[in-house]
Amino acid sequence: MSHRLKRVVQAFEDIADLMQISGTEPHKSYAYRTAARNLARHFDALEGQWDEDRLQRIRGIGPALAEKAVDIAETGSCDYLDRLTDKVPFSVLQLLQIPGLGIKTASAIYQTLGVSSLSELQQAADSGKLQEIEGIGPRRQQQISQSAGALASAGRFMTLDTADSHSEYFGGLLGQVEGALRVHPVGKLRRRSEQISELKLLAVLDRSAEPDEWLSRALEAVKKDESVHSVRGGEGGGCPPYMRFSLRRGMSVYVHAVPVQGEGAALLWLTGNEEHRSKLTRLAKDEKPDALSGWREQLCGMDEAEIYDRFGLQFIPPQLRCGTDEVKAARRGLIPSLLRLDDLRGDLHCHTSWSDGAASIEKMVAAARRRGMDYLAITDHSPSLTVAGGLHEDKLRQQYQHIRRLAEELTDFCLFSGVEVDILPDGSLDYPDDVLEQLDVVIASIHSDLYAGEGKLTKRLLSACEHPQVDIIGHPTGRLLGVRDPEPPDLERLLSACKRTGTAVEINSSPDRLDLPWQWVKKAAKMGVKLVISSDAHSPSGFDLLSYGVDCASRGWCEPENILNTKKASDLMDLLKDSEKEE
Repeated sequence: MSHRLKRVVQAFEDIADLMQISGTEPHKSYAYRTAARNLARHFDALEGQWDEDRLQRIRGIGPALAEKAVDIAETGSCDYLDRLTDKVPFSVLQLLQIPGLGIKTASAIYQTLGVSSLSELQQAADSGKLQEIEGIGPRRQQQISQSAGALASAGRFMTLDTADSHSEYFGGLLGQVEGALRVHPVGKLRRRSEQISELKLLAVLDRSAEPDEWLSRALEAVKKDESVHSVRGGEGGGCPPYMRFSLRRGMSVYVHAVPVQGEGAALLWLTGNEEHRSKLTRLAKDEKPDALSGWREQLCGMDEAEIYDRFGLQFIPPQLRCGTDEVKAARRGLIPSLLRLDDLRGDLHCHTSWSDGAASIEKMVAAARRRGMDYLAITDHSPSLTVAGGLHEDKLRQQYQHIRRLAEELTDFCLFSGVEVDILPDGSLDYPDDVLEQLDVVIASIHSDLYAGEGKLTKRLLSACEHPQVDIIGHPTGRLLGVRDPEPPDLERLLSACKRTGTAVEINSSPDRLDLPWQWVKKAAKMGVKLVISSDAHSPSGFDLLSYGVDCASRGWCEPENILNTKKASDLMDLLKDSEKEE
């Protein structure tokens, strides 16, 4: 999804939320929410062009909304959103980050108590005032206080896809400033961290450009974007000179500038975290005193691989520069050949319009084939997840027959039948065994009672892991980054059980999930647990998310051999079904 589209979708969602919370024409909020949803699902119709006529081809978008969408795409805002935020603090939207706190309750809290931020919400909860709101008792008040405190302390952040979108947009904008050769993402984004608290970019300049002068010109360029508030920076900490500006939601963007001859050294220095840089600095002092004593002079003209070689190190990919054991491994030549996106041959988790997806099975298959996949599993939801239109047994059987007929027509592509079955609170599955045993791929996931506590979640996952029909445990922690953070299950026990039973564990590629987390991916790979990277796509464009799953696996030091869906279709089912579970 492009940066402009993300801008418009987010702004329309913000408008809808602000209208409902403030009580300003709340009945009209539905139009903005519908427009946001349809834009996100059917953005291919825009073909990258943001004219009003093309926008009106999308259902739910008339002339007025199309005009606003163009303004937002070009400037980052529109007059109507600005008028709303003049009346209602934009920070009031923070209330919606609290798990289980919906629009109706958030509106009541704001209108009754004047609470418009997480800090104010925590204060109201701690003082007992939240109990004035219908439906909030002592226990719920305590939960809200804990959640508000945790979110406030965590600060604001971007998920990887949002950070990528901002990086692409501002990188393109800055790349047009005279003197720029190219703009690189650095810092957490280049390391592919799952949460980006601040965006860092490196502008590489031609030999005629002076960094300070270029940054002044760049400052004027970004000021033209209405979503930006700029503050000039300077030099410090051994880094190249920079400027800083903030975005509408409070995120900071740092832009460093360096002459082309210092590109390699600046990339290396700005990509690794503090621990990684510290280890390189200690290594330089011990063995090569001049190696880091002047990134502009001694390392002039060297690329990153040459600099690592100067330290006597194997090249360390950006994803691994986290200050753990990567330097020690590089000294011994033990850095693996990391997994790449084109190593994946197929996807075993996607949803269609049979449940909560936006496209038919045929369209999802066509999209997978366009991306060069060899196989795809259709895994719609089971009936307990009513919000997602889960399939009852008779409808699942109809879908199974439909998939089998379609699979017979495909001569160079394998289409597998499957399901994402809910693990119920008692540990049982949402379908009987005789239904599940007909399917090629069974993913078992938890979508309910996620705050029941570590012990109960662990028991449910272990029960599914032991089930003879379950092939994959889906998004095992149940987290949604920045939105939902339940106490994680005992992943050590789960991985041990999966190793013993031959059950695979999913790396869910959704940037909001990235679940299994990369630290546990690394552990699972070392244990020899089967891993699967899944898109969890709900539309054809959802397959693009696979790259984020690959990022997560790479951060966990995974090679192609660690991931099941790097295998040929002819081998995949044997590997997936190779199980020691007792029937």
